[in-house]
Order: sequence, then C-alpha cells, then structure tokens
Amino acid sequence: MDVKAENFKVRFICVLWGDDYIDTFLNIVLPSLLQEGNLPYFVKHFRSIFHFVTDSHGASVLSSSPLLNSLEDLGELVIEVGQMERRHKFDRMSELQNVGIRAASEHGNAIGSIPADAVWAKDSFVEFVDALLIGKRVVASFNFRAIKEKVIEEIEKNFPAEDGVIEIPQEDLADIALSNLHPLIYPHFWKEERSIDFCGHLFNREDSSENRILINTFLPVPYVIVPRNPMKEIPYGPGVRGISNTYHDVFLSMVNPDSEDYYIATNSGAHFNVELSKYFDVEYNEKAPGVREFVLWTEKALNEMHNDFFKVNIFALGKGQGELLETEEYKQFKADVIDARNRSTIALLRGDWRQLFARATYHKFKSSYAPRRDGYISRWLLDYIAAEERPWENDYSNFEDGSYAGFLAQKGAGKEKSKVSPPDLRVRLLTLMT
Repeated sequence: MDVKAENFKVRFICVLWGDDYIDTFLNIVLPSLLQEGNLPYFVKHFRSIFHFVTDSHGASVLSSSPLLNSLEDLGELVIEVGQMERRHKFDRMSELQNVGIRAASEHGNAIGSIPADAVWAKDSFVEFVDALLIGKRVVASFNFRAIKEKVIEEIEKNFPAEDGVIEIPQEDLADIALSNLHPLIYPHFWKEERSIDFCGHLFNREDSSENRILINTFLPVPYVIVPRNPMKEIPYGPGVRGISNTYHDVFLSMVNPDSEDYYIATNSGAHFNVELSKYFDVEYNEKAPGVREFVLWTEKALNEMHNDFFKVNIFALGKGQGELLETEEYKQFKADVIDARNRSTIALLRGDWRQLFARATYHKFKSSYAPRRDGYISRWLLDYIAAEERPWENDYSNFEDGSYAGFLAQKGAGKEKSKVSPPDLRVRLLTLMT
C-alpha cells in the first residue's frame, strides 16, 4: 500500500460497549477529537471511515447521538454489532478489534485506532498528518493513564464543550494528567520507583527541570498504520492482552517490521493525549511470568541497555523546547531502538521462546530477588544467565506465519512437547527463585 492520500482510506476502529465507556466517549473523548486540529484536520488530507464495533445497546445509543452526525460529516460512518459472548474483557476486546482488522484488510484500508477512553489535546493530529505526508507508515505516541473521575471533573469545570467540541491546550492537558496520574503509573513516576510489573506503563522518570520532565517508555501506541505486509488477525484469549499489547507490538511488527516507517510524537508541546481509567488500588502481581511477560522482560532488558530509551518531553510547566530531542543522532538512536524492539518481538513470533523466557526470568530475578540477596549464588546465577546469547542480536526478519499462535496453543494446552524444548538449567533455577 503506497503512502499517498489518494491511494487508501484510513479505517478508524473504535471498540465500544458498556454505558460508562459510551458516556465517556460521547461526552469527553469524541468532543476532543472533533476539535479542528484533530479529526477534522486529518480528513482534509486522508479519506476516513469511522468503524464502531459495539453491542446492540451501544449501537442504539450511538445512532441517536447528534455528535455522530458531526463525525459522519467527516467521513463514512459504520456501526457494527459484534458478537459479545466472550466473557473475559481482553478476550472480548481482542475479538472485536479483529472485526475492524478484517474489514480494513478486505477493503484495502489503512488501519486507525480511536480508543474509547482517551482524551486529546487540540491540534494533536497535525503531527500525525505531517508524518504520513512525508512517507511514514506508522504514527504513534506514548500513553499516560490518569484517574478518570478527576480528569473529567477538571475538564468539565475548566474546558466545557462548546457546540459539541472540547478544546484543551497541550500544556493544560499535560498538567491535568500529571496531577492525577493513575496508581498504575504514579509510584513509578513521582516517587521514582522503577516500574516492573505492568508492561503498558513502564514509565521511568529520568530527569526534571523548570520546564520539562523526561521519562522513558518502550511502548508507543500506534494510531494510524499503513501496512507493508498483509494484515493478520491478532490472537486473543484471557491470558493475552490482545487489544492493549499484542496489537501494539506483535501485530505491528508483522505488518510494519521496518523501523524507518515509524514516527513517534515525542513533543508534548505539539501532541498530547491521556487514557482515562477508573481509580483502583494497585498491588504488585507476584505470579510467575506469563506469555506477555516474555516480551515484556526482554524489552525491559533493552530499556536498561539504552538509558535514553524513548525519552519524551512532557511540557507540564512550559513550552518551546521541542528541538531538544530532535537531533540527527537522537533520531538514529530512536530508529535503532525501534528496530531492536521489533526483533525481540519477532523472536517470539518465530517460536524462539526459550531465549526470551531466559532473558525474562533473568531480569525478573535481577529486579525482584537479587537486591535482597548478596550471596555468591545470586551473583553466580546472574552471571550465568547473562552469558546467554541475546535474541535481539540475531536476524529474525523471516519468520513463519502462525508460530505465535502455535506457541500460545502449546503453552496453554501443554501439548506437542516435541516442538518445544524444555527450559535449560539456568531458567529452571531462576523460575524456582522468583
């Protein structure tokens, strides 16, 4: 698919169900997207389809909303009732996301994402359009999560909708988000504790000054994908956070493996959005690593190898310093890191899960166990594991289709053991100790 506006449409997919999500979308999210510098600006350059996948109740509510008329003025509107029999949240979300992916694939569309619970600062889509117009095929940004109730209260008080549109300057939305960070992020950001338990929020505060805060994260969220390779449906299941993780890394690595295709919005003075999530207490999950953690901890290893990994400017207190991280050296560094992340993900696609599991276990051990033990055995185990070949140093550009799904089936059923070698001694030792 050629990156020229006349050659494709962007099919924006929004998976939406439940009164709470629908109310938030119609009252906060969609009004922020209808700001002139967001979706209205985007559709001036790229033809768009807005594809909602919901249940029958959601379809009725959406169809009766006057704001949907405003959205229909911008492009084709599709409201599709999906099958809702899957009970688990991630299982259901992933399956519904595949409805949109199938439609995009069948019609030759690029694929876009409209999260049901993300509020956008004004003019945030301008940067996306500029990147696509110069030939980038994936546009993405980082993802903050803030306490839903508090953010909505502040927006409704200080930035009420006018004619169905909410306009929030970037620095104001950043200030609201940073003042109301969700517990999943808060202790790792303001208290400077390293985040080790939730892959979507590995935000580690690096530095702060009068008018900037530097953080790093390895999980950019893609909002528009113009695929190079044929699109595949994302795997789903109760243990696979398909919509929030697999779509962001496994799917992305399959359809766009070239890091030169990526553009990540890093200047929050020009672009900012924040995910809204209800408040809940967070406790660290001590369970053994699951399938997602194989990728998580390998990427965390990359994060530790590159101390400047995806530094992002957060303009909570000032403006005008977007050039700080836009040197040619930094751009090349960012491209190298994206490429390394893709290779680690593709290693899992190839079924080389033993290497990933070994690295994952090593870093989990190093973070959670070794700091509490100073004996010779701990140091020996760390040295022993660290000597293993790093999977991202190999070439995984040619992987076999379906191996990821096959891996999930093998892990879940515990069958076909002839295809999967057992973990070696070093992995067994660390698994017992973490």
